[in-house]
Formats: sequence, structure tokens, C-alpha cells
Amino acid sequence: MDQASAARAAVPDGARAFDALIAIRDAPLFAGVSSERLTPLADAVRRFDSGEKIIAAGEAPRFVVVIMSGEARICVGGVHLVTRKRHDVIGEQAFIDGVNHSADCIAATPVTALCIDAEAFDGLHVDHAFVRNLESALSRKLRESTQERSYRYRSEELLAAEFRSHVARPVRDELLAKGLEYGRPRRVEAAVLFSDIRDFTATSEKMDPLLIAADLSGYFSDAVDHLHAHGAFVDKFIGDAVMAFWGFPGLAEVDAERMLVCAEGLVEVARRHELGGSAIRVGVGLSFGSVFMGNIGSAEKRQFTIIGPAVNLAARLEGACRDHGWDVLASESFALRLSPERRSTLTCSSGLQLRGAEQRTAFGLRVGGND
Repeated sequence: MDQASAARAAVPDGARAFDALIAIRDAPLFAGVSSERLTPLADAVRRFDSGEKIIAAGEAPRFVVVIMSGEARICVGGVHLVTRKRHDVIGEQAFIDGVNHSADCIAATPVTALCIDAEAFDGLHVDHAFVRNLESALSRKLRESTQERSYRYRSEELLAAEFRSHVARPVRDELLAKGLEYGRPRRVEAAVLFSDIRDFTATSEKMDPLLIAADLSGYFSDAVDHLHAHGAFVDKFIGDAVMAFWGFPGLAEVDAERMLVCAEGLVEVARRHELGGSAIRVGVGLSFGSVFMGNIGSAEKRQFTIIGPAVNLAARLEGACRDHGWDVLASESFALRLSPERRSTLTCSSGLQLRGAEQRTAFGLRVGGND
């Protein structure tokens, strides 16, 4: 009697069980495994409807699954991690480690699967061919996991690189840890800061471009460090101007008093630097309001930024600093977020005329040492 006839005779349920046994023998996991050990598995083939849970996260291991046909999704917390297909092995690590399953296995299509219970799994372990095949299957999964981890790390590095100049390292690490969708378009309440060097055009016209770049680089480096230290996102440089904001969702709440301290400190940071031999003097505009936040642009060139009236107002307030002799000029909406005691240290200016805007009430501040 040949091997196929012997296998057919050993299967009590006839053709259906025999076909199941043939399909089992085709799986790489059972290559070289004796027919005597495989024959009992013919009764362990089960069918699952699409959407049916094959293995549940947190449950004790009941069986090792080998997909015979169809596809299954591996999910953790509702997040799809990977799709398993024909001849893939699922759930074996829980058996090997003696721990509960760490993920859900859900049929993505109608699935036919071989479900090997603990007793059958232990019996197969004495077969050297099965052990080698199982090691090979685990090795493939390890390679997949390594590749996936490498891809994820590369993606995180891209995020880190994109935000490296925007935020301090602790904030960047918090974004990565929380998995926040930083570039998703959204409307948020944000505080905005605009700072610009006074008389920059007149001064720079008399300077060599290389000297301008050297002077600005030193100032910008310290200005960014100062802004980061106060939790700000540095949005961009616009010529000699700096734009920053607070209010990214999921991070620290907007703290107007801390931001005012930051603005005062930025004025002092500038004074420690020179442009063309003279101390740098800046004006700082502060505003608060609803803005668009997210990525804008195309696939070839895009940028994370904020847009809205609060941004425009901060820029206009910064421009008004020079005209009205203030180092810092805050909008009324920003000043109202300060404590009464802190607000009393600012001077209220009613009917302030801003370029391209209606009259405003604003609150000015001169930083110590400004004649």
C-alpha cells in the first residue's frame, strides 16, 4: 500500500478528512513530519466567517492556528498590525512562553484554519522536523518584526527631523510617545508670538552678506533655545523675524504668564547680540485666538504652520512696537488670560491704530534697560 492509500485508510471520516490531511501536509510547518503525527490533525480543521475572532487578546492559549485558506488580521487595541495568509502560523508564542495571547486574530475573509490544541502541539514537539519548521516560522516573523521596527524608527526619525527645529527635545519626545497626529489639519486656540529686529533693513544695507548671516545665526540660535525653554513651537524665520506659538493639542495648556515672561526674555536675549556692531533690539507682538494648525503645501514641499487672524494680529502688534515705543505689545485677548496682578504691569493703549486693521486695545510693556 502506498503512502497516500495508507493515509486514506487511517482517516475514519473518508474523503473530506483525507483532503484536509493532504492540505495539512502542504503546509511548510509540517514538511517532513511523519504521517502518524499528522493524521489526528485532520479533525482539527475549522472554518471562520469574515469578522469572526479566531484568537482573543488576553485569553489563555487554547490552540496554535495555521491558516489553510483566507486571510486574518492581527490587531492590538483595534489597531491593525499585520495580515496573516495561507500557511502562516498564529498564536504559537503564547504556547511556547506560557502566557496569554497579546493580540486579537480576526478573520478578514472566510478562513479555513488548522487549530492545534495543547495536547497535539506537545505531541508534535517530539518530532525534530516539526521543531525545525517551527523555528523557521518564528525566524521569519522575527525578520518581519525587525523590518517593521526599522520602518517605524525611520518614520519617527523623519518626524524628529521635521520637528527638530520647531520644538525642544522633551516636547518632541512627548509627541512621539503619545503618537499624536501632528500634521493633521485642525482648528485650535493658540497663543502667537512675532518678533522682528528693529532697523534691520537700514543696518543690513551697510553690511557684507556673510557678516549679516553670522550675526543673525548667533541671535537666532539663542532665540530658538530661549523659546524652546518656554515650551514654544518655533514656526519659522521670516527674514529677520521669528514666529512662534503655543497651543499644540494634547500638550501643555496655554500659559499666558509664562509666554509673557518668554517675550520679555526674548528682548533681553536680543540685546546680548549685535548686528553690524550695534546691539540688536526687537519688538515682540503677542496675541491669542482661533487658528488653523497643520501641514500645508504639496507632496514635494509642505510645511507645518498656523494660519488665522491671531497670527496676523501678532505680526501687526510687533510692527506697532516701534511706532509706540514698546518692547512687547499684547492683544486684549492675550492680556485677559493674565492674572489681574500681572496685567497691571502692562500699560493699556485704547484706540491703537494697526496697519491694515481696525483700532484695537492693546497692552504694552517696556523691558528693563530700555531707554
